[in-house]
Amino acid sequence: MFKICVSLCFCAFVAIGYISEQYRILRTYSGNSSMDRRLKSKIIIDKIFTEGKTIFVFPVKMAYMWISTGQPDASYIYTVTVSKRNFKRAVDRNRIKRQMRESVRLNVDNISPKQNEILAMLFIYVIKEKQPYQLIDKAISKILMRIKK
Repeated sequence: MFKICVSLCFCAFVAIGYISEQYRILRTYSGNSSMDRRLKSKIIIDKIFTEGKTIFVFPVKMAYMWISTGQPDASYIYTVTVSKRNFKRAVDRNRIKRQMRESVRLNVDNISPKQNEILAMLFIYVIKEKQPYQLIDKAISKILMRIKK
């Protein structure tokens, strides 16, 4: 009960404007587990599409942007998407998403984080056919190497 009240009060302060967006980003995405690295905020996703940059390497397109946090321990957050239009069966979509998440987990060490910034990434599987994991892994590693430059 107390936890719910604290959460509701926090949401009220955010709605009023007492707490900045950067603090909400940090509070939501702090930690080292894969669940803490997931990008879930619709506000940030919209911002990535409007203000971010994109990179395409077959079969994956990535939209990304650096978000200032003001905290020294910044890193990265990401999400993966597969179109329901291209893959009707959820089994196929989930398999591709699992493969993309694993590839990001293995290759994200190539990125050196900027001081006081979080890298927000959105990976999109853009083709209509299933591809082998090696091709997806190669594409994501190339994309992350481009960001490193």
